[in-house]
Amino acid sequence: MWNVYNRNTDTRTNNHVEGFHQRWNNTIGRAHPPLWFFLQRMKDEQKTVEQTLASVARGDPPPPRRRKWRELERRITRLRQEYVDGRRSLDRCWCAVVHAIKTFV
Repeated sequence: MWNVYNRNTDTRTNNHVEGFHQRWNNTIGRAHPPLWFFLQRMKDEQKTVEQTLASVARGDPPPPRRRKWRELERRITRLRQEYVDGRRSLDRCWCAVVHAIKTFV
C-alpha cells in the first residue's frame, strides 16, 4: 500500500492505468494479434488519445465519475477531516474508512 494522505489529487490509485489495460486487452482481444491488426488498433488508440487531448485543451469538463465513487470519495474526505480536526482518533478513523470501502466494493 502506498501513502497518499497529503496528496492534492483525486487519484489515489492507479485505476486509470488498470482501466486502460482492460480496455486495450478488450480491443485487441487475443494474446498474439497479427501485426496489421495490432497496428490498426494502435492507430485507433492514437486517434482516441488525440481527441481526448483536444478536449482537455478546449477546457471541456472530464466525464463525470459514477455516483458510487463520488459518494465514497466524499465519505473518505469527511472522515479524514474529522481525524485532522481531532474529532476522531486514528483507530476510529481507519475503521470507518475500511467500513466505507467494504460497503462500496
